[in-house]
Amino acid sequence: VLHAGDPDSRDTARVPDTETVLGALRDGSAVDALDGEVHPRRGGVVEVRWSLRPLVDGTRIRGGVLTLTDMREVRQAERALRKAVRAREETMAVVGHDLRSPLSTIAASAELLRDIPLPAERRQVQLESILNAAERMNRLIGDLMDLARIDAGRLPVTVQEVELEPLLGRALLLAEPRADREGVSLVRGWNGGLPPVMADDHRIQQVLANLVTNAFRYTEAGGTVEVGATPGDTHVEIWVRDTGTGIAPGDLPHLWNPFWQPERDRKARTEGAGLGLAIVKGIVEAHGGEVRVESEPGQGSRFAFTLPRVGRPAT
Repeated sequence: VLHAGDPDSRDTARVPDTETVLGALRDGSAVDALDGEVHPRRGGVVEVRWSLRPLVDGTRIRGGVLTLTDMREVRQAERALRKAVRAREETMAVVGHDLRSPLSTIAASAELLRDIPLPAERRQVQLESILNAAERMNRLIGDLMDLARIDAGRLPVTVQEVELEPLLGRALLLAEPRADREGVSLVRGWNGGLPPVMADDHRIQQVLANLVTNAFRYTEAGGTVEVGATPGDTHVEIWVRDTGTGIAPGDLPHLWNPFWQPERDRKARTEGAGLGLAIVKGIVEAHGGEVRVESEPGQGSRFAFTLPRVGRPAT
């Protein structure tokens, strides 16, 4: 039992090997830098490193001095470093996988074109495969570069006055081919009269494309994807709502993390590396806006973000 300042305040120290302490006291030897714990009366655990020095009076051992060093900050830094190393290794594994797949497609199609005299129609199919794979690689590299800029706080955003209705209309127009192909209804969710916003047109198109793609990914044929906007006093809320599978409550806190995807989500893994929502969050926050999501399993999802209205700066 250790007395910590106040004689009525007693904290309990636990060392990993009591026999080591007792043996050192009997022999008069020192013990250096072993790990242990202190359990304060007020609760919690303090990680410590302890050392023992004997108190010798002539040839008699009178006792020992036990020194405890608070190791909480050191252990916290060590855990953070291990976590960062694991995250880097996981990131490299994901990036390697997602680049290797289209690269394998390019290599296989190129070898086929080189080694086998194909008819014109089959040659065209192989050339299309090469182009599609190259586009996938280019998108992934672009997403990685955006994510690196976001992490560094250097994402280029050129904010100016933007008319919101044409911007939303373009997002719907670009999504129509996929909606037709997958049998999903694409719905306009605003009635006109939307105010202009302060935004980077290109970047907000990127945000909408990512959110709409995400909505299609989880919506089966016969479902609905709706894009809309709701004006507020200082901001406009823009949202994408779907009637898809919804999101489990335990997954919601992880949605905005780079490379994160539910383990069961095989379809998402074939379509992307899990960077879309992280990039959405970074772009919106670079505009001074916020992102949010509402979802229940089996009830669909609603992803929303805010942009400042013209003449109404964010507060």
